[in-house]
Amino acid sequence: MLQTNKIHYELDCDKINADFDVFKITRTTNSYMGTAKIIDGALEDYHSIAVNYQQGNSFLILIKKGSISEYQFRKNVQYFCDSQNIESEFKITQLNINDLASNGKKDDELQVMQLLLNSLSNAKNEKKHYQNLTGMLLYQHESWVRKNDMHFLRIQIDGESMLQTNVVTFSKLSALKKYHVNVDKKARYILDEGTNRLRRKLSDDVSEDEQTYIEKPISKKHKNTVDFIDFQDQSSFYRTKMGITLRFLEDVEKYLSSYVKLRVEKIPSYKNVQVSHQLQLSEDDYKQWIQGQQIQLIDAVGNSQSGNLVDYIQGFFLTACGTSLKLGSENQESNGLTIKIIHNRDYYENSGIPDPHQTENSNQQVIQHVTIEDFKLKNEEFDKKKSKDARLIKIIQELWIKQDIQQNHLTIVKWPSFSFENDLYFAYREILSRKPVYYEMQIQQTGAFSIQQLKSIDSATYQIETKLNSFDKHSFDYNIEGLVYAKNDSGEIQNSAIIRKSSQYTIPALTAIKTILRSPIAGSKLNKTHLLELLDSFYADVTETEFDEVKAKKILSGTEDAKSKIMNSPDEVITLNDYRVFCGQSLFATRFRWYIFDEEEIVVNHHMRNESFRGNLLQSITDIRYYKEGDAICYFVGVKGKGMQSKIPRAATIRTIYPDFSGGKDTEIVKLLPLLSATFVRNGQYTVLPFPFKYLREFANINGNNSDGFGESIG
Repeated sequence: MLQTNKIHYELDCDKINADFDVFKITRTTNSYMGTAKIIDGALEDYHSIAVNYQQGNSFLILIKKGSISEYQFRKNVQYFCDSQNIESEFKITQLNINDLASNGKKDDELQVMQLLLNSLSNAKNEKKHYQNLTGMLLYQHESWVRKNDMHFLRIQIDGESMLQTNVVTFSKLSALKKYHVNVDKKARYILDEGTNRLRRKLSDDVSEDEQTYIEKPISKKHKNTVDFIDFQDQSSFYRTKMGITLRFLEDVEKYLSSYVKLRVEKIPSYKNVQVSHQLQLSEDDYKQWIQGQQIQLIDAVGNSQSGNLVDYIQGFFLTACGTSLKLGSENQESNGLTIKIIHNRDYYENSGIPDPHQTENSNQQVIQHVTIEDFKLKNEEFDKKKSKDARLIKIIQELWIKQDIQQNHLTIVKWPSFSFENDLYFAYREILSRKPVYYEMQIQQTGAFSIQQLKSIDSATYQIETKLNSFDKHSFDYNIEGLVYAKNDSGEIQNSAIIRKSSQYTIPALTAIKTILRSPIAGSKLNKTHLLELLDSFYADVTETEFDEVKAKKILSGTEDAKSKIMNSPDEVITLNDYRVFCGQSLFATRFRWYIFDEEEIVVNHHMRNESFRGNLLQSITDIRYYKEGDAICYFVGVKGKGMQSKIPRAATIRTIYPDFSGGKDTEIVKLLPLLSATFVRNGQYTVLPFPFKYLREFANINGNNSDGFGESIG
């Protein structure tokens, strides 16, 4: 069963009304001056428990029932914002939660729920890792407090009822000034001596720049990130977004269950995407391709650092590919492939020198840039024993794709093996200067293809715009990532499918992972009689549910063997980890360990990265899976299961394919899904969009029309 971040909730409005007063403050003027001051000040001077501000010109304040009158509340607000006539700038109303929740407006209901959730900042917790600043609920791990900044994880349920977690950084004013960051109009915060929490700096507070914080990263290079999940150990787990998410859900249950109940959405039925083995390129595949190419290496930087990088790259190609690269000069042209060491974009922008990223990418030559500032060398010489470097494999992948584009033919895969009935078209939209630019790729059944930037007056452009506009939730919906279609003999689009990215993502079985991480292996003990009862019930369960006769026979045989060993044991308390029959990798041992975990929450010889663990607890974030939602197909791309590390930096976002197929031929949509299993786009991992979209983006890069810059460098 899959779980996602979509939240289903129940509010007990009668209970909320009985215990709390809720005030709504709405700014009636166009100016937003002072609004943030009131939001932050609410927690200091108004007897407030929580404040919630999402967007727009209003916010909500939660107060314990009867702790302050409406008249006194208005006077306090007026005093705090230094206003002579508060009514001329703000409208203050006391709300009835029943009326607000029953008006049919989901946004109002979500605002009340978020307001309640923000009150968790008052939870009695000795470590005080909660904050409710500027209307946000912020969670923190103690390791996120550093010399010059501190960061938090904002917990928010958005307008689509999705639980979102985003990093928010507060930096010391002294550090921001050191890096010349403009903070003139930014609110100031200080650590309150009494609570040791951040609060708004008041006019009578005296603090130095070293004690003053501003909501802003010090610089792009100092941007804080929080990994999605790390199940190496319990400490690592609670430093991640999923660890904080579990803490949040447990806090809601502990402190707010009288008012609100939350549960994550479960998807009971899903299917695995069949991985295309020809898209799983190996080191031998890259080596074989490289040996058939002419490649020159150019050092356009010409210093000692770039000289070391030349030697390093040469060492890799000689060791891993059995090929020696030809050393070329700055102005030397080549009909083959070129790897060129240059500076990064910042260097050329600051020095006024023409940027090779913009001037050298064309369809006439295949060049892959390597930026000297970003390619960090741990050792000056390539390690011949390892003969691996993911960055250099990425260089090979980029060269191969660019050569395919130059030659208008897919050679990195055998396209005919996918057996598409017709030529397949992929369309990609970019927004440049607030205007859409469309690219179209036509792949013939032979693997030959053509890519073009469509003209605004083309019939194809009109047809694509019409399709995409029907799904745009607002002007140019950036979440629409592509269109796939066929064409009839008249050139009209038919059997199309739109791919749209959602704000929904999958989450693993957090409670079970927590249980495994905190369970001491040595403590896996059971009473002898109870263990024998569990083995009997396991035997009955396998007999009833395992339809593979060969597997059933092996498991049942292992069960009988285990029972025999336990019955012959003189001990009345059995330590399961002392018995190989429970700790091994046999079919019985693997299946029984999960059975006993489900029944007793006991962990026996767990291996966090083995196939059994992935299959039982991590199916929400591994491999490629899909499920149907009406006529649409929802899919997500997780990490490759085999060989995965314990740390996963990003969530697996759910994307939806909306079909417009005559006769409901959704089998053609399902045939698109194996194209996600290409490992040459994200270098060893699956790709989130069918791999031809990589060719479209690269074509836009080569032709200097992409919105993110020109070309892609490795560094």
